[in-house]
Amino acid sequence: MLGKVVKIIIIIIIVVVVVVVVVVVVVVIVVVVVVVVVVVVVLVVVTFDECVARNGEDCAPGKLWLQIRYFCGHHPACGHEGNEWALQEAKRNLFRHYLVVGVTEELGDFISVLEVLLPRFYRGAKAVYTQGPKGHLRKTSKKIRPSQATQKKIKASHIYRMEKEFYDFALQTFHVIKVGIFKKSAEKIRYFYQKIRPAAVEY
Repeated sequence: MLGKVVKIIIIIIIVVVVVVVVVVVVVVIVVVVVVVVVVVVVLVVVTFDECVARNGEDCAPGKLWLQIRYFCGHHPACGHEGNEWALQEAKRNLFRHYLVVGVTEELGDFISVLEVLLPRFYRGAKAVYTQGPKGHLRKTSKKIRPSQATQKKIKASHIYRMEKEFYDFALQTFHVIKVGIFKKSAEKIRYFYQKIRPAAVEY
């Protein structure tokens, strides 16, 4: 009887020792992984300024070729960075095929325009946007502006200038629509909607 008790005690001790060893090994592995991740983050992650200064691939001018490529369409030339025809085609497509295109800087006004143009789908959307419980998610807690040197280098890029030209065109078109919709009278806001080709743009 005593021998069985001794055996049970020995087995329990062995199990406890094995569990402790496993736990220690797991803790050590976790610590090593955390240290490696921290080292990698410190060594690999760079700021936008640092990326531009070292001509990094992630911030190369070609990465800016986004808006034009999207609005241009599926023609092979649309994917050619810096293609002038692609820029003009993107403008034509925006003007001809889109009811309205807004910009993130004026997202509130864009939603208001949608409420007027498509009330069946967007009625009350502005209230949700301004008073909804997730409004804080649209605010950046810490925004680091790129340095003057970085901005100068980016703005010197031909692709940046083309993307900026397209952005300005989209913004101008949006403003034409917005002003046409929200012309105010003494009694009420009257609805006017007519897409007007911006006079400054030639095709």
